[in-house]
Amino acid sequence: MTEINTVQTPPTPQQVKVKNQKKLTQLETVSTRPLLVIQTVFPFRFFPCTISLDRQKLTISDTFFFFSKEVENYLAKDIVSVSTTEDLLFGSLSIVSGQRINKEVTITHLWKEDARRLRRMVEGMLIAAREGIDLMQISDQELIAKLEEIGAAKM
Repeated sequence: MTEINTVQTPPTPQQVKVKNQKKLTQLETVSTRPLLVIQTVFPFRFFPCTISLDRQKLTISDTFFFFSKEVENYLAKDIVSVSTTEDLLFGSLSIVSGQRINKEVTITHLWKEDARRLRRMVEGMLIAAREGIDLMQISDQELIAKLEEIGAAKM
């Protein structure tokens, strides 16, 4: 009985380059489109804070005064937990990131439903990431619906 050895040859540098270019093009077109953008409520927060969620990260853009703002990005894989606190009209969102030694960020004066929706979507992303699901291959509308459904099921 003879054994057949199958030896896989490593990819050539040109093949690696083409593969990386395709991946970068896909990231460029898909990753930068926000799935959800919410903003704090004026006049309770005179200078707005905007939170944007895309397939790879959560971006918080906090305006302090005219022409001055702080922008922080949290990669989805680095978010440890997300929670909401609600009162009669408003909600606040707290995000804990393991990237910066469990740094917690809280954004107040959001509409309750906006805070709930963002929490559900982030929780859905966390669950999908832990299950090894590639979010890049899913259409925006379908991804938004699925993330909310998965995040709501956790409750």
